[in-house]
Amino acid sequence: MVEGAGSAVGSSRLFVGERSTDHLPAFTVFRVCNRARGAVFGAEAKRLPVALHPYDLRHAAVSTWLNAGVTPTRVAEWAGHSVDVLLEIHATCVDCDADRHRQRVEEALGRPRRAPELGHVLPRNDRGEPPTAGEGWTDESAPHLAFPQVRGASL
Repeated sequence: MVEGAGSAVGSSRLFVGERSTDHLPAFTVFRVCNRARGAVFGAEAKRLPVALHPYDLRHAAVSTWLNAGVTPTRVAEWAGHSVDVLLEIHATCVDCDADRHRQRVEEALGRPRRAPELGHVLPRNDRGEPPTAGEGWTDESAPHLAFPQVRGASL
């Protein structure tokens, strides 16, 4: 139980209304939420789009669980809805690291790890600058191409 919070006898709710232990009026929920935002974020609370509604906290929790690698089946169970609903709402919130996921598939299939990227095949200069025209072949080092002479042609 959270320190200082009350609970109705026989109720599983942490917060209950004065007149009804069945539910809290929406106005009360938003008023408490705004006070909590002010306590956490201070004067910036009105400007920040963080936790504007109680549902935002639930959405953040579910997204965090999915991104942490918890299976959708388990997350749906914890959130209290079906896997279909979970994926319909939260699929776009999952951090997509395609390379990491491809690597997991390769490992699951028992394939060897991919070779690391080799990068440049041409040597780089040590100055960290792009090569200039003067750093190319010189007349002496350039490959010499011999073209056959064509009778009657002149350059």
